Amino acid sequence: MIDLHSHIIYGIDDGARTLEESLALGRMAAAGGTRAIAATPHGPGSVASRVYDAELIAERAAEIEVALRAQGVELRVVAGTELNFDAKVVEALRYGLVVPYAGTRTVLLEPTHGFTASFETVVFAIQALGYQVLLAHPERVAEVQSDPNRLIPLIERGVLMQLTAEALTGAQGGRMQRLCETLVAHRLIQVIATDTHR
Repeated sequence: MIDLHSHIIYGIDDGARTLEESLALGRMAAAGGTRAIAATPHGPGSVASRVYDAELIAERAAEIEVALRAQGVELRVVAGTELNFDAKVVEALRYGLVVPYAGTRTVLLEPTHGFTASFETVVFAIQALGYQVLLAHPERVAEVQSDPNRLIPLIERGVLMQLTAEALTGAQGGRMQRLCETLVAHRLIQVIATDTHR
């Protein structure tokens, strides 16, 4: 299993606070069958971000992986970013100021303010730069909650959808679980990830 959305890197955002907490998350992931985990701290402009530094993210991802290996835990930890949607995200990608998934041209994009007109314009601009967009937890978007078919035009344009596992298992309530089951049943979801924080 590969987890494409986590906040395992410590001291950067609202995820893990300490190295020990990062290691505990890594041990739990590996025990559950995960073999690789993407460390995707919130990007610049997010209220959940304490500090955003691409080099620090890469360093801490490597540090966590090495420390886990020293404990006998085989878990690959790769750097990435959960990009906060705003108009500046295109320029940040253009100038290499944010980290896509390590070694790829894929970015995790959080639809912070829902599916506004500018959101679709920005998604298109990101794709025009040559990036694949993976949309984080679309089940949280009000427009999707009222009409799941809102995802179809984005999927038809090549956007992938990432559902949060807790929402599907019922940990976020029965209403959210029913929505997620509908999204999965109708093949509107391509990735299920933990979005683990602590």
